Amino acid sequence: MRKTIALAFSGLIWGCSGPGSPTSSAPAERSTSIPARTSSAPVAPPTKNSTDESPSPVRESHKPEARDSESKSSVTAKSQTTPEPRRLTETERIESLIRHVETLEGAVFIRNGEEHDCTAAAKHMRDKWNWKKKDIKTAEDFIRVAATKSSMSGEVYRIRFKDGHEENCGEYLLKQLGRQTQAP
Repeated sequence: MRKTIALAFSGLIWGCSGPGSPTSSAPAERSTSIPARTSSAPVAPPTKNSTDESPSPVRESHKPEARDSESKSSVTAKSQTTPEPRRLTETERIESLIRHVETLEGAVFIRNGEEHDCTAAAKHMRDKWNWKKKDIKTAEDFIRVAATKSSMSGEVYRIRFKDGHEENCGEYLLKQLGRQTQAP
């Protein structure tokens, strides 16, 4: 206990005072001729105590380097936050919808009363997108203009799924677009 108090007290005196300060034992007139310490680590004074056999070690928390590295690591930790996911461009959103249709397993695309596989449906949507590019600026425009109904007959496109139920293609793609927007 005495050793701890002596170490703490000596660390306070030697770590906080220097030549010319009120607690220093050096005369004030000598303070101009003694160069400032270049080491930033405090030096513990040699003490001769009956319980001491060697010079007292300096505790890690007294070292300025330890404080600097701790503060740097806390700043680094704050700056290493997970970035928010990048928003998809409208083109990427449209391509994602087309790929989704293309990869539907066991589904049938019904256009103008004829059944087509999903690969043909995706090709038709992509071709129609390219044909109507001037009218399509957003993924919602794409669904409305190129993926909802036939431009020739006005007949609504439908998808028959593997389980046998059918949905209007435009409504289904709007739901997919909503899921795409909510995904991380």
